[in-house]
Amino acid sequence: MQRRHLIIAAKFLVLASGFFLLAYGSIMGVVAALGVAPWHVLHIGLTKHFPITLGRAAQFTGFVILALAVALGVRPRIGTWCNMFLVGYFLDFVTAYKLVPQVSTLPMRVLYVLLGAVVSGLGVAGYICADLGTGPRDSLMLGVTRRTGWRVGTVRSTIEVSVVVVGLLLGGPVGLGTLASAMMAGPVVEWLLLTIEKLVRLPFLCDVIKLPSSIRIGKRVVTPGATT
Repeated sequence: MQRRHLIIAAKFLVLASGFFLLAYGSIMGVVAALGVAPWHVLHIGLTKHFPITLGRAAQFTGFVILALAVALGVRPRIGTWCNMFLVGYFLDFVTAYKLVPQVSTLPMRVLYVLLGAVVSGLGVAGYICADLGTGPRDSLMLGVTRRTGWRVGTVRSTIEVSVVVVGLLLGGPVGLGTLASAMMAGPVVEWLLLTIEKLVRLPFLCDVIKLPSSIRIGKRVVTPGATT
């Protein structure tokens, strides 16, 4: 029983850490001011039309996206609901307490865009593998992947490029950072999932983190616990 409680606690730690990394990496992109990540183009666009914060916009969007994911057959779990509320909270928390230092030089701003994409990707891959349920946006990604059989990277990039169009129409900021984030997001998450696949074979970690079932990563479909 004690081991089971320890595993559950570790899963929630991985989950919460993933949420925070996602929010932190996202705000790095906002601070870089070279165009924000695709979903934040939409979120910031919403803040221009409604009196809400970036975090609140993310929560509202998450609810709508979750409804679409459910229609595709994805069942929300506790991690899904936590994502919908906590990522928005962390976005506002990181912004309010200025946890991401301001930068002004172009090289540092470009570095923020690149590092932000990696940090966000690490957060996404981490909370997916906590196996407590994916977030609304990634639930949609997984739902489309399962229905089509397309690779995770392809699906994620396609969705996020589409989101940019809607966000732009709402007045969200689009720039080189947006393009870089959209193109990097899928490959970064895919590479991190491949890396995590190797970790799940280690003692204890195999009980804490698990890859989502029937998801095509790289050139094959990965099933948790399967060996190569």
